[in-house]
Amino acid sequence: MQAGIQRVVVALKDPDPRVAGGGIQRLRDAGLEVITGVLEAEAAHQNRAFVHRVQTGRPWGLLKWAMSLDGRTALPNGESQWITGPSARADVQYWRARSDAVITGVGTVIADDPQLNVRDANYAHCHQPLRVVLDSTARTPSSSKLLCDGQPTLLVHGNTTDIPVKETEVSFEDPDSVSRLYLKDGPTDLAALLDELGNRGCNEVLVEAGPSVVGSFIQANLWDEWICYLAPKALGRNARQLADFNIEKLADSIDAKVVDQARIGDDVRLTLCPLVR
Repeated sequence: MQAGIQRVVVALKDPDPRVAGGGIQRLRDAGLEVITGVLEAEAAHQNRAFVHRVQTGRPWGLLKWAMSLDGRTALPNGESQWITGPSARADVQYWRARSDAVITGVGTVIADDPQLNVRDANYAHCHQPLRVVLDSTARTPSSSKLLCDGQPTLLVHGNTTDIPVKETEVSFEDPDSVSRLYLKDGPTDLAALLDELGNRGCNEVLVEAGPSVVGSFIQANLWDEWICYLAPKALGRNARQLADFNIEKLADSIDAKVVDQARIGDDVRLTLCPLVR
């Protein structure tokens, strides 16, 4: 208004009821022409994580997985580095950089000691995601990279877990904090965890975990998008499976729809969404 602009084009109205349409009305009251709904579908897709959190209270749940042609993720001894090539691994940095939190299980922390942070210089301007470790019995080693690199980490326990460390509050402004969250039914209550992360302002969470955690998210229908890297190799019948859950009838299968596919180096990246919500 101060600059003398006469016409404003808005793609998508803010879905937050605290402000929805307020700015638009203020502009119109000041005599400006305001056009809404231009490229609305494209804007809604671009802002889908934020819109989802405002409307549901939970962050957008994004699963990330790499697997062989025969649907395996690791050899029987747990060796999985690397199923995919360097281009696919670099591509993962993008998904971490756009996420507010990365969720994993304590089994993955113990087996792989991952950092689950953003290390690509192309995303140096992005914030580091909150690393969330599902750890019902407080088994996360104190020497884990997640606890020693000075970046935000949240350990999720049950209320009955005996933790000899004073609980502290997580702070996105304090990157040195390692905090603990106690859930009534423990970290297996994924819905409660997502509610908590939504309350903390997380718009999008990335699940990078083992078959048990991934299977729990899939079976509980608590995912909104799935990034699957498919490597042109086979690991055999004794290799570890993609997700740990059981389906007795084909009618009960977890169905998805491919919404995008891309060649990433020697691998293929599939982007899927749930077929039925």
